[in-house]
Amino acid sequence: MLNRFFIPFFLVASIFWSCEDNSEIFTPNYPTTIQTVSSDEIDMIFSELYETPLYECTSVDDYGFCHVTTSSTACGKFDSIYVNYSYEELENIFHNALIEYSELLNISDLSDITISSIKNLKGMTFEAFKKAYPDSATTGWLITSNVQRVKNYPIYGTEIKVLVFFDRVRAIGGRRFSNLNIPDSDVYSEDDAKKKFIGQEISSSSTVLKITDESFWYTSEKVIFPYQSNNKIELRLCWKLRPEKWTVFVDTQTGRTFGVIKPT
Repeated sequence: MLNRFFIPFFLVASIFWSCEDNSEIFTPNYPTTIQTVSSDEIDMIFSELYETPLYECTSVDDYGFCHVTTSSTACGKFDSIYVNYSYEELENIFHNALIEYSELLNISDLSDITISSIKNLKGMTFEAFKKAYPDSATTGWLITSNVQRVKNYPIYGTEIKVLVFFDRVRAIGGRRFSNLNIPDSDVYSEDDAKKKFIGQEISSSSTVLKITDESFWYTSEKVIFPYQSNNKIELRLCWKLRPEKWTVFVDTQTGRTFGVIKPT
């Protein structure tokens, strides 16, 4: 059964941020914004899915993106057979699914999509499963791709997923974006972004970090952070900073903090 559902694009811990700067510096055509789509458009996607074997394990969100949904009551109740797939067979199935369902996945270029993992529905990797049970088959495999990159910047949460359940592809999912406006230069440098935090505290529940001049910073990275709020997704070019074992995302154009992840 197909379901409309809402899923946070990037789930972060509930954070109390003591020095949040909500000011914005205007940068023309930035950020690229994705709006929710109409009910009619979602109904059209449903109609397309109903014509495929995907409809029982695939959901659609308010932006028109498909998602693998194994929790659906209909998903998995198939009159089917076990198949003892090889890794190469699953690779082929994955790439054929990308071709067949490229429009539903919003994919125009397959050349940069590679497999990052293959796991069964209990989270065991293909390699570990075959080592433990070399002559056995499992009910399903979840094949996950690398993330999308634009100008070589990774975009969080853009893995493509293909669910192979028993003898066929039963679900697809993922978010891929096109026509992104990515600034060529930074308003806030990495050092500028770090300075915002000196003398400040970030916290989640009872976990608190006060950042000082002596705090250790792991290597930073520039990424595209999909910030979801008020029925839209904003594709923000951010510094991914790592004070101690925390992670914070700071917009390179506005200096605004968009996400904080506490240590696990």
